[in-house]
Amino acid sequence: MRKKYDIQALDYEYAKRWIDNKFRDAAFPGGADAAPDRRRRAAKALTRAASHSSLNAWCEKWMTSKEWNAMKNAIRAARLRREKQRGTAVPTRGVDLNVMAHQIVSALAKAEGVTISELIEMKLKKDFQRLKRKMRR
Repeated sequence: MRKKYDIQALDYEYAKRWIDNKFRDAAFPGGADAAPDRRRRAAKALTRAASHSSLNAWCEKWMTSKEWNAMKNAIRAARLRREKQRGTAVPTRGVDLNVMAHQIVSALAKAEGVTISELIEMKLKKDFQRLKRKMRR
């Protein structure tokens, strides 16, 4: 099964806070399956999720796809708010990739520990600068 989302180290606090707040909802985690005993076990396991990788594992085990999606959207919004506050928000553009291209850049970005945008910038920056110089001539 494909991973629903991968919490990054910078987003750990946002994800943890979102999960803690969701525990106020009796149907969390796991939707209608959230029996009291299951919720207690999930809460106990959550206390051991001290890193983004262990929190990812917790989410994989306890959350539904719908909950993952909601958390991903909340993290994205929190990240954007943080960047706007710091004045570091970078305008973005959407790009359509075929499946193979997405697999390639995703795997490379994950291996480098960066986002896909950061990977593209790292790998193509010199070529882009060379092209700009060439076009000025």
